[in-house]
Amino acid sequence: MRRIVGTSLKIMISVAIVGYLIWQARHDNAFAALRDQPKQWVMLVVAWFFCAGAVLTTIVRWHYLVRALEIPSRLSNSLRIGFVSYMFNLAPLGIVGGDAIKAVMLEFQETPTSVVVLADSPIQTLKDLEGKKIATQFDTAAHVLLVAGLKLAGVDTTKINFVNLSPAQWNTALIAGPVGSDQGHDLA
Repeated sequence: MRRIVGTSLKIMISVAIVGYLIWQARHDNAFAALRDQPKQWVMLVVAWFFCAGAVLTTIVRWHYLVRALEIPSRLSNSLRIGFVSYMFNLAPLGIVGGDAIKAVMLEFQETPTSVVVLADSPIQTLKDLEGKKIATQFDTAAHVLLVAGLKLAGVDTTKINFVNLSPAQWNTALIAGPVGSDQGHDLA
């Protein structure tokens, strides 16, 4: 609940700031003067190229950092991830949005169906899920795909205790402790 209130508050503050800036710009003579002045289009194009070069340099630097950490990534993927995350950095909610997008996109570019766990988790492969609880909503496409994916990976699904929980119950179950989380499928 606190997270929802916090996120809602951030969004409302961001919208209020943007609304105030638009309102102020409409009533400010300086904005009208700026709008009506003749433009120096050559300088604008030159500035755009400098800005694009700076963004491109930042993304390439990030690509080399990722490669130094021995995370497989092609330059083309790094450029795609970098530009998408740069777009999220421009959102008024803060600069962390782009970094979160980079982390998720980097993880799923090579292994789109991976299990994401903490480094010290005993679950390191799908086979490690045997003997654990997985909370999922029965009779849904997500549940059917989960079971099929586990079987394709050679996991004996009869050794997994599937618990039927609605998505609304997942967070409560996660906080209570009997299950942990994996991309919407809660694990014990």
